[in-house]
Amino acid sequence: MPRARARLLGLCLACGLVAMAPRPAAAWDRVQQIVRGTAETLEKGQLQMGIFAPITYGVTDALTVASHPIFDLLLLPNLDARYRLVQGERWVLGLYGGFEQGFLPAETSTVAGAIEFGFHATVYLMDRISITAGTGWAGRIDRVEPGSATTQQDPGVSAHLNATWLIGRRHLLLLNGYVRYSFADGIDQPVLTGALVRAWEQFQLVGGVSLGNHLIHTLPDNSGVTRAQNWPVMPYIDLWFDF
Repeated sequence: MPRARARLLGLCLACGLVAMAPRPAAAWDRVQQIVRGTAETLEKGQLQMGIFAPITYGVTDALTVASHPIFDLLLLPNLDARYRLVQGERWVLGLYGGFEQGFLPAETSTVAGAIEFGFHATVYLMDRISITAGTGWAGRIDRVEPGSATTQQDPGVSAHLNATWLIGRRHLLLLNGYVRYSFADGIDQPVLTGALVRAWEQFQLVGGVSLGNHLIHTLPDNSGVTRAQNWPVMPYIDLWFDF
C-alpha cells in the first residue's frame, strides 16, 4: 500500500510539473504586436516588465510610460513616455521623452541628469518586419570630473534605429542602434545591440550582445572607493513578462 501511494504521489507530482511547465504558444501573429523598441504603445492597462528591462504600463491606448526599477534603487530615478500621434495601416508616428536624475555620490558617478525627447516612426513590412527610426534632443548634466560636485550642461541630439524580424510565431530577431552627438565633445561611441527572443506562454527569453561604451561601476573596496570601467562588449540577457 505505501508503494502504491508513493507511485500515485509521484504521478500527481509529474502531472503538476507538466501543467506548470512553459507551453509553446502562438505569442505573435503579426509584428505589429511588438511594442518594445517601436513607436507602438501598449493597450490601456497592459503591463510589460523584465528582470533588467523597465516596467512599462499603458496609461491609455495612446500613452505608455516606463521606469527602470534597478536605476531607481541605484538613486537614479527615471521616467520614459511614448505618445502615439497617428497610426496608419502600415505605419505609426509618435512622440517620445524621458528624464533621469542622478543622486549618487559625486565619487561614484559622473552623470548628474539627462533628458531626451523627440519624434519616432515605425514602418511595417509584410506583417513580419518593422523598422523604427527616431531623432530628437538629448541633453545631459555631467559632473566636471568624478568626485566633483560642480556640474555642467552637455547639450546634444541623438538618433536611434530599430529593426524587428518576426521569425515564425515564437521567435524574434531584434537589432537596435543608438548614437548621440554632443555639441561640446562631438559624436559619442554608438551602441549596437542584437538579440534573439524565444517566446513561451508566460514569458520571453532574450539572449544577445551589446557593443559600445558601457560604463560599469565596481563595488566599493575596503577603503570604500569604487572604480568606473568601460566595457566595449556586454552580454544582453533578460526575461520579459507580459500581463
